[in-house]
Amino acid sequence: MITMTNIVAGPFLRHVHVDQVNIFLALDGKPADAKAVIFGESGNTLGQSENWQDNLFRVAPNLYVLMLRAVPDGGSFAVDCQYNYNVSVDGQDLHARGMLSGELALGYEEGKLPSFYLPAFHRRTVSASCRKPHACLGDDPVPDQLIEIDRLIGADRNSSERPSRLVLTGDQIYADDVAPPLLALCELNAEAIMGKKEHVRLSRRDRLPFKPTEVDLDGRYRFLTKDKGFTSGAKKSHLVTYGEYLAMYLLVWGANVSRTIPGFEQVRHRLKDGDKPISTARYNWNNQCAIVENFLEGSRKVARLMANIPTYMIFDDHDVTDDWNLTRKNHEMFSSGSILSRNLLVNALSAYTVFQHWGNNPVSEVSSVLSEIQKVYGELGFDLWHKLEPYFTKQKRLYFGYAIESSPPMLVLDTRTHRSFKGGLALMDNVAFSTMQRQLDSIDTSGGPLVLVSPTPVYGYNLIEALQLAVGTRWACAIDREPWIANQSALDKLRRIIANFEFDDIYVLSGDVHYSFARRELQVDVGQKPQNWWQLTTSPCCNVPVGGKIFYSASESLDRDGCWARVHSDYLSAPEDPDTVIQGYCNYGLLDLQPETAARFTVCRAVDREQKQLSYTLQSSAPTVSMTLEEEMLAPVD
Repeated sequence: MITMTNIVAGPFLRHVHVDQVNIFLALDGKPADAKAVIFGESGNTLGQSENWQDNLFRVAPNLYVLMLRAVPDGGSFAVDCQYNYNVSVDGQDLHARGMLSGELALGYEEGKLPSFYLPAFHRRTVSASCRKPHACLGDDPVPDQLIEIDRLIGADRNSSERPSRLVLTGDQIYADDVAPPLLALCELNAEAIMGKKEHVRLSRRDRLPFKPTEVDLDGRYRFLTKDKGFTSGAKKSHLVTYGEYLAMYLLVWGANVSRTIPGFEQVRHRLKDGDKPISTARYNWNNQCAIVENFLEGSRKVARLMANIPTYMIFDDHDVTDDWNLTRKNHEMFSSGSILSRNLLVNALSAYTVFQHWGNNPVSEVSSVLSEIQKVYGELGFDLWHKLEPYFTKQKRLYFGYAIESSPPMLVLDTRTHRSFKGGLALMDNVAFSTMQRQLDSIDTSGGPLVLVSPTPVYGYNLIEALQLAVGTRWACAIDREPWIANQSALDKLRRIIANFEFDDIYVLSGDVHYSFARRELQVDVGQKPQNWWQLTTSPCCNVPVGGKIFYSASESLDRDGCWARVHSDYLSAPEDPDTVIQGYCNYGLLDLQPETAARFTVCRAVDREQKQLSYTLQSSAPTVSMTLEEEMLAPVD
């Protein structure tokens, strides 16, 4: 009897260009055959995948990942066209698998295939960051803005207004801040993926394995201590094992895995919260379950979104753990210190490589890393995790940034793994800058704009960055003391390298900070030609947007003369709310580069359960709000 391979997650569109379409799948077994076919709008076949076996990896005993790379039948795919695609595994395509109708429908109409738009010029790019499954205000879940992006794609699916790529700028998962019901699901799915319960070692002295599943669901803070580098204030249900990280990605991206959360009586014995009166503990559990279930239900629409728009990603700290590499001490703990910290980092970055990094630029060195992940986690056993450390923490570790050959080109920065702590925190060291320059050298950079993705804003909100710099390193973890301006030489080097290329405008997409704003610096003259820098920040897409509001209570402690060298800042003003420069709502961003007219940046935000927009004009004559640092302290926050 032949067992049919099931599609666990996907298809997800990853890197798409005129010469290739990359489609990601996660499978529960090794397929006998797999194929992707690209169709034109009239239904004619225009391309298909080749050599699928070269891009299949067994990343866990019961989980395979596959990148189907479809190439055009002619020299290249035509631009300014919409394409449909189908995927078949073991001879069964999306129709036969029931993935085009009902709950799993991947098209925006019943029975329709998923699709994408391939432009000559990527005019409309969507960006989002910071998506936490159990984020809520009171007992109500916050609105997941990736679902709103799915609605946007559906509404514009047959139009040239359809966005052509989605950029996720960090914190796609929250590994440190996990609701206990979601951890219970991660544990169940991790055991199914790995075929057994995983263990770790708490220290070099401990010879007996330790299974995280044997402690309270809300009690992991007891062994994930601050002296091991775990500084999060919400780490009671922190992910630990490789299988748990894999399971989290599958759950938040709407995969076909178990979503049945155990009832309170089944887990009461594993809840520290269970020590409270039963009625209180049951209420807390049921309330958290409702919020998580609401998020997971919405994630089915996120699966559809990712099937219908090429998606590019980069991590920030929560994809591993809060404050990862924020200080020298933290960096040393995860690279050469505690065996538990090192193990967790390898688990996290291995899962990140599988589910996020691979599809960003599939024709790269990532395949060799996946081969090693297959050997360790898929074949030999998770006890050999240390064999992967050279890729993630040693001197010749990976730089996860990348450049995308497109019009306009896109450069994505890795501001986490190659930091320098000499003379103040630099988000990129010399190795990272050299790699970044080589990446720019490898693509067409002959004029026009550059889309630059930096998880942390290159130009932040002055008041908040001034506070971050004023408090010193002692409180670095408490207020995320990691702005680019913390090391002026690193910031200058970033701008100098980019200035050596013929770009006119630099559009910086960022997240991280849990508020949105737009800022500019015109005619930055540090290289071959003056350039305009536009900082476009949107965060969070699904989290509590407390962001900047916290800092106002501490503003009186600032040294107003010495904290920030640039006393004036030009913040862009939106006509919908001209007096407010910083916004605190769940949001996503839409960058619209119109070659013949002024570019625009739209912040789409959820205000009192209604979607509202702020539109910024990206031109030198655009209305701005110019403020001194002291004036910023009195500025309203919405």
